[in-house]
Amino acid sequence: MWQTTTIMGGAIAANELKGADVVIRPRLPYVKSWDFTARNEAMIEGERAALAALPAIKQKLLR
Repeated sequence: MWQTTTIMGGAIAANELKGADVVIRPRLPYVKSWDFTARNEAMIEGERAALAALPAIKQKLLR
């Protein structure tokens, strides 16, 4: 059941991202979605990814 939910969630997310102008993907291969002990590390990596995406975001806003 868990595997089915995971696959379905991934398919839904991929479909929703098709229309996005910019997608920010923090690199967290070692953090699982249920690992709340790594939340600070995940937030820091998300911040890094957002800062790296700023040029693309600004470019889209100027169009």
